[in-house]
Amino acid sequence: MFSFPYARNPDCLVCGKKAGSLSLSANTTLEDLITALRESPVFQLRAPTLSLGQTNLYFQKPKELEELTRPNLAKSIGELFESGSTLTVTDPTLTTSLSVTVTFCS
Repeated sequence: MFSFPYARNPDCLVCGKKAGSLSLSANTTLEDLITALRESPVFQLRAPTLSLGQTNLYFQKPKELEELTRPNLAKSIGELFESGSTLTVTDPTLTTSLSVTVTFCS
Protein backbone atom coordinates (compact mmCIF):
# COMPACT_ATOMS: atom_id res chain seq x y z
CA MET A 1 0.00 0.00 0.00
CA PHE A 2 1.31 3.40 -0.98
CA SER A 3 0.50 6.76 0.47
CA PHE A 4 1.68 10.26 -0.12
CA PRO A 5 1.35 13.49 1.83
CA TYR A 6 -1.55 15.68 0.86
CA ALA A 7 -0.27 19.04 -0.31
CA ARG A 8 -2.63 22.00 -0.26
CA ASN A 9 -2.20 24.58 -2.93
CA PRO A 10 -2.79 27.97 -1.26
CA ASP A 11 -3.98 29.38 -4.61
CA CYS A 12 -6.58 26.65 -5.11
CA LEU A 13 -10.14 27.96 -4.70
CA VAL A 14 -11.27 24.67 -3.13
CA CYS A 15 -8.47 23.06 -1.13
CA GLY A 16 -6.71 26.35 -0.37
CA LYS A 17 -9.95 27.89 0.94
CA LYS A 18 -9.09 31.00 -1.06
CA ALA A 19 -12.10 33.12 -1.97
CA GLY A 20 -12.73 33.66 -5.65
CA SER A 21 -13.68 37.04 -7.00
CA LEU A 22 -15.59 38.50 -9.92
CA SER A 23 -15.97 42.09 -11.06
CA LEU A 24 -19.21 42.70 -12.95
CA SER A 25 -21.60 45.53 -13.74
CA ALA A 26 -24.40 45.98 -11.21
CA ASN A 27 -26.75 45.63 -14.21
CA THR A 28 -25.56 42.06 -14.88
CA THR A 29 -28.39 39.60 -14.39
CA LEU A 30 -28.04 36.71 -11.99
CA GLU A 31 -28.34 34.40 -15.00
CA ASP A 32 -25.34 36.13 -16.60
CA LEU A 33 -23.39 35.78 -13.35
CA ILE A 34 -24.08 32.04 -13.40
CA THR A 35 -22.96 31.90 -17.04
CA ALA A 36 -19.74 33.71 -16.07
CA LEU A 37 -19.08 31.10 -13.36
CA ARG A 38 -19.64 28.29 -15.87
CA GLU A 39 -17.48 29.79 -18.62
CA SER A 40 -14.65 31.06 -16.42
CA PRO A 41 -11.44 29.00 -16.70
CA VAL A 42 -10.84 29.80 -13.03
CA PHE A 43 -14.15 28.41 -11.71
CA GLN A 44 -15.18 25.81 -14.35
CA LEU A 45 -18.54 25.16 -12.72
CA ARG A 46 -21.29 23.05 -14.26
CA ALA A 47 -24.52 23.85 -12.41
CA PRO A 48 -23.80 26.44 -9.69
CA THR A 49 -26.18 27.13 -6.84
CA LEU A 50 -25.85 30.56 -5.22
CA SER A 51 -26.76 31.88 -1.80
CA LEU A 52 -25.94 34.93 0.27
CA GLY A 53 -26.11 34.26 3.98
CA GLN A 54 -29.56 32.80 4.61
CA THR A 55 -30.90 34.06 1.26
CA ASN A 56 -31.21 31.55 -1.56
CA LEU A 57 -30.40 33.43 -4.76
CA TYR A 58 -30.67 30.48 -7.16
CA PHE A 59 -30.84 26.75 -6.58
CA GLN A 60 -30.53 24.25 -9.44
CA LYS A 61 -32.17 21.46 -7.40
CA PRO A 62 -34.49 20.33 -5.91
CA LYS A 63 -37.19 21.29 -8.39
CA GLU A 64 -39.22 23.15 -5.76
CA LEU A 65 -36.30 25.43 -4.81
CA GLU A 66 -35.41 25.97 -8.47
CA GLU A 67 -38.97 27.15 -9.13
CA LEU A 68 -38.93 29.46 -6.09
CA THR A 69 -35.60 31.05 -7.01
CA ARG A 70 -36.04 31.12 -10.82
CA PRO A 71 -37.46 34.70 -10.83
CA ASN A 72 -34.09 35.92 -9.49
CA LEU A 73 -32.37 34.88 -12.74
CA ALA A 74 -33.80 37.91 -14.58
CA LYS A 75 -32.96 40.36 -11.77
CA SER A 76 -29.80 42.43 -11.80
CA ILE A 77 -27.20 41.54 -9.23
CA GLY A 78 -27.41 45.17 -8.05
CA GLU A 79 -31.02 44.45 -7.02
CA LEU A 80 -30.08 41.25 -5.21
CA PHE A 81 -26.97 42.23 -3.23
CA GLU A 82 -24.39 44.96 -2.61
CA SER A 83 -20.98 45.31 -4.20
CA GLY A 84 -18.40 43.39 -2.18
CA SER A 85 -20.87 40.70 -1.13
CA THR A 86 -19.48 37.20 -0.73
CA LEU A 87 -21.68 34.51 -2.23
CA THR A 88 -21.63 30.87 -1.25
CA VAL A 89 -21.45 28.71 -4.36
CA THR A 90 -22.00 24.98 -4.55
CA ASP A 91 -21.71 22.83 -7.65
CA PRO A 92 -21.61 19.12 -8.53
CA THR A 93 -17.94 19.59 -9.53
CA LEU A 94 -17.00 20.77 -6.01
CA THR A 95 -16.51 18.68 -2.90
CA THR A 96 -17.20 21.68 -0.69
CA SER A 97 -18.71 25.13 -1.03
CA LEU A 98 -16.81 28.00 -2.59
CA SER A 99 -16.83 31.66 -1.55
CA VAL A 100 -16.99 34.19 -4.39
CA THR A 101 -16.83 37.92 -3.71
CA VAL A 102 -18.61 40.01 -6.33
CA THR A 103 -17.68 43.65 -6.81
CA PHE A 104 -19.45 46.02 -9.16
CA CYS A 105 -17.55 47.84 -11.87
CA SER A 106 -18.76 50.65 -14.11
